[in-house]
Amino acid sequence: MENKTNGLSIGGMVVGIISLLVSFIPCIGVFGGLLALVGLILSIIGYRSAKDSGGPTTMAIVGIVLSALAIIIALAWGTFMAKAGSNATTPIEAETCEEVLAEMEKTVKELKAVQDKGEDTGFGDISTLINSTTRMVAIQSAAEEMSCNDDPEFKAKMEELSNQIDD
Repeated sequence: MENKTNGLSIGGMVVGIISLLVSFIPCIGVFGGLLALVGLILSIIGYRSAKDSGGPTTMAIVGIVLSALAIIIALAWGTFMAKAGSNATTPIEAETCEEVLAEMEKTVKELKAVQDKGEDTGFGDISTLINSTTRMVAIQSAAEEMSCNDDPEFKAKMEELSNQIDD
């Protein structure tokens, strides 16, 4: 009797590979997790089917492992993006325009530290970069709410800080 690999095992492995690749893409990596769920289900059903018929289970196991990895990576991206979004919507604790400037200076220092690392940046630095960038949204909102941008001196200092990031 010939031991043929069943289509569900092959399909689960292919979907697992695709979902793993998609899960590494920033911002849309979360959707790789949804695709990975499909791959995981196909692989599990393919594994059971192959085991019951005495066929090879290797492709199904590979599909299960790849899909599980994609789900873990997608969950990490989801957590990462949720935290970044939370930073953008969380108001800064500043009561004066000077405190807003101090928050901006602190954020610019964090961004410059990441920029200075150059190619030696790691995943933690990417997290700092996204958190600092989204924090700047909250700083700009606070400046608008307090009408700090109406003061030409404040506006000039903010532009100077913004230009430091571009350098």
